[in-house]
Amino acid sequence: MPPVKLLRALAIEGACLTLLGAGAACYAPLQGPPACDASRACASDGVCVVGRCRDAGTVPVSTLARRVQVAASHVAIIRDDSLHNSGEESASGERGFVLGATEGQTTVVVDFALVKSLGERADAVERAVVVLEPHASPEARAGQLTIDVAELVAPWETQGLGFRTLPRTQLPIRLGAFVTAPMQPLSLDVTELVRKWIHGKRPYGLAILARGENGVRAWYANRESSRPSPRLDVYFAPDATGPTPEPAAPTELGPSRGPSRPSEENDESDESDSGGIK
Repeated sequence: MPPVKLLRALAIEGACLTLLGAGAACYAPLQGPPACDASRACASDGVCVVGRCRDAGTVPVSTLARRVQVAASHVAIIRDDSLHNSGEESASGERGFVLGATEGQTTVVVDFALVKSLGERADAVERAVVVLEPHASPEARAGQLTIDVAELVAPWETQGLGFRTLPRTQLPIRLGAFVTAPMQPLSLDVTELVRKWIHGKRPYGLAILARGENGVRAWYANRESSRPSPRLDVYFAPDATGPTPEPAAPTELGPSRGPSRPSEENDESDESDSGGIK
């Protein structure tokens, strides 16, 4: 790119980056299938699956896909120009964080550094989803969240972070508007981004930028909960050249940040909470 055009592009990108704290004004194109949400329906021959328009009959992942759960190595929750990493404690002692509680923006900065240790081909990734597990709170209110994600481009630390000191990012990608309800998980499709991470250099994570409407208060479990989140679920396609595998329990990558649940509870709740894409 000629120097003048390069400087102009960097200036435009810099102007957009300075607006992340107050809601980005320009966006990078969404790779893969087009987005669909509460305000954007798919064409007549498509169906909305995990926030993307796909061919009719498409399932979120194949029944034989292998799921690997990647724990977050670092998380920072920024709201009202301050850090809220410890979350707020419920009567049960669990901790969670809220999206949409204010008129402004809540930013969740998260690093999934362990995704590089998967040792898989990028084209083997069938689906990758960031999952926010629900947190029980009497203050939860149903409503709509507008969600953007932005890839981080440099190392970062939680200390000193705020809306004016966010880590450097690429231009954000608009994922769309998500209707939330109490005790309902939130799944964000980041398949193309994870394929890039596996194929390329060490990832620094991403920023989830959430803005609420109509008084929504969506509560989610944080890193210290018994169901830690945010979490990255990566689904790998079965090897078409080998024998047909049996469906298996998910592999967990990274230390748990909360007390483990009894095995019988895991069995009972596998499909109701984190057993698959919602």
